[in-house]
Amino acid sequence: MEIVSFHHVAIAVKDAALSIEFYQKLGFQVVKDYQEQDASVRVVHMQLKNFILEIFTFAQMYDAPSAMNTREQDLCTVGTKHFAMRVHDIQMALKEVESLGIVAVDNPPKVGRTGIEYFFIKDPDANWVEFVQDNRGFLD
Repeated sequence: MEIVSFHHVAIAVKDAALSIEFYQKLGFQVVKDYQEQDASVRVVHMQLKNFILEIFTFAQMYDAPSAMNTREQDLCTVGTKHFAMRVHDIQMALKEVESLGIVAVDNPPKVGRTGIEYFFIKDPDANWVEFVQDNRGFLD
């Protein structure tokens, strides 16, 4: 099997319109918007370059576990934790995010255990989104 590329990350949200607006601020564009006739589920694909964010909204939604409220607790809970977007300049990315009215959780950005600089934000449903500056060379 040859994997061609990474395709998407899926998140569940309470309000698709609010999430679409949020991710459009970050540069994502809606490329597919599907809704069941009975409005039981809506699936939106938002694209940023070669990455797709898949957003699910169901008529019946459940709150996330309280462990998701802090990164430290969330990382210790089994499951997907966050998705990250690579930037060339972490300080510029932080300024741009904040100019959009989005609060960065890490300010100033931190250097992680793997040697990359990062900061996190939360979307309207508290899904974690990471921005990284990765200059280690193996992604170039």
